[in-house]
Amino acid sequence: MWKIRVECMFSAAHRLLNYEGPCGRLHGHNWKVVVVLEGDELNRNGMLMDFRTVKQIIAEFDHKVLLKSSDPLVEVLRKADQEVIELSVNCLLYTSDAADEGLGVDL
Repeated sequence: MWKIRVECMFSAAHRLLNYEGPCGRLHGHNWKVVVVLEGDELNRNGMLMDFRTVKQIIAEFDHKVLLKSSDPLVEVLRKADQEVIELSVNCLLYTSDAADEGLGVDL
C-alpha cells in the first residue's frame, strides 16, 4: 500500500447562511487543505499521483466565493461577473466531483 500526503493553502470568501452574527456576512479566510491518498499501485513514473494534479484541484478554490447552492447571493454575484463555487453540502463533495469529472481521478 502506497500513501501520499499533500498540503495546500488557498484564500476564499464564504458566509454562513441564516446565521445571526458576523459570520453571516461575506468574509474571507486562508484555508489549509490536507489531502491523503492511498493506493496499491504506482503509475509508470513511479508515482501514486502527481502532486500537481492534487494542487490543480485545490487551486480551483483560490480567490473564489464559496456559497451554498441555495444562497441568494450566488445569483447576485454571478450577475456582477464574480466567480462563485456552489457547494451542495461541503467542499469535500465539490472536490471529489471535480476530481472525478475534470481530472479522471477516482476519490
